[in-house]
Amino acid sequence: MPFKIAFASTMRGFPWGGSEELWSQTAIWLASQGHTISASVEPYPQPRPKLTQLSHQGISVQIRQTVPPSLVKRVLKRLKLLRSVDTTQQLFQHWLLQIKPDLVCFSSGAVADMELEYLASVCIVQSIPFVTVGQANSELFWPNSERAERLGKIFRSAKQCFFVSQANRHLFEKQIATPLINAEVVCNPFQVNYDAAPPWTEPTKPLSWQLACVARLDPSAKGQDLLLDVLAQQKWRDRPLKVSLFGSGPMEQTLRQLVSHYQLESTIQFAGHVSNVEDIWRSHHALVLPSRYEGLPLSLVECMLCSRPAIVTDVAGNKEVLDDAETGFIAEAPTVKHLDQAMERAWEQRHNWQAMGELAGNRIRQKVPRNPVVEFGQCLLKIVQETKKS
Repeated sequence: MPFKIAFASTMRGFPWGGSEELWSQTAIWLASQGHTISASVEPYPQPRPKLTQLSHQGISVQIRQTVPPSLVKRVLKRLKLLRSVDTTQQLFQHWLLQIKPDLVCFSSGAVADMELEYLASVCIVQSIPFVTVGQANSELFWPNSERAERLGKIFRSAKQCFFVSQANRHLFEKQIATPLINAEVVCNPFQVNYDAAPPWTEPTKPLSWQLACVARLDPSAKGQDLLLDVLAQQKWRDRPLKVSLFGSGPMEQTLRQLVSHYQLESTIQFAGHVSNVEDIWRSHHALVLPSRYEGLPLSLVECMLCSRPAIVTDVAGNKEVLDDAETGFIAEAPTVKHLDQAMERAWEQRHNWQAMGELAGNRIRQKVPRNPVVEFGQCLLKIVQETKKS
């Protein structure tokens, strides 16, 4: 029996991101199974090829109109003299009533951003079943008590709350002071073959060891500035080590200026976006990811699937897949001091990186499924079936 399932992404400020892969690929898979799929996304000034791909697969894509309330309207609302629904909610509600979905799946780059709160409230009012998928979370994202109460109501009302790591689930339950018995951890799809096996080449003099930092160029989240501070130390300048920064992002120019400021041009290169992620690991020996907050980094899972060790910070789900001193090295906190200590331990063990990477490859395959998209799609279908029975 075909179902109607709607996906609503709340990601804004970027054309696309790793947080969008799970819902979009699941939408395509569900459409291929004969279900009627719709998607609602935030506006963005430039074209997004991924949305074109969705449309070509028969998925109806709505670009949400975001109408910010006027200053007068905001003041009246604050004074409780105006009780009308926000225009954004009205437009989303109109869209839902048109398509009449059996289930709405909300996907958020941050576990509980404001847009999710607005849109999920519409589902509650209209008695439309929904689930949430929350990606990143941070100790810095604490809501005030009033909003924590609202979020608790929304997440308890969901048929299922999906997180990408147990750590982020635990943190969010603490932030809203509410246990979520409807919470579950889900895996994001990765962009390497599950059986990937890129060759390992041990560097010999005068060649250097190659680290890859695969992340959006956004130090506020990904912490590249911490890495630059570490590499600016003389001991690292004197070592045969090169670091490639893969990716793009809003702070690329700032990072380039920092590299120039620290005179690290001979150590660090900007490698841009690579369409074939496995190619990264044909020429690099380990991942370094100094994140300040995360969900569960795709780049970490992909690195491990390619049998490479990683140097990461102890945030979000990193410790759930990486074993310190066995399959990689974990900095106790996202600080220059702790990152330097983890990198120092890694450097001392560099001739063991190949063996550590092989172990990493074995262990990650015990923790992530071969096809996360199909598993998630089947989970959504089961939720719809159970909802219709009740």
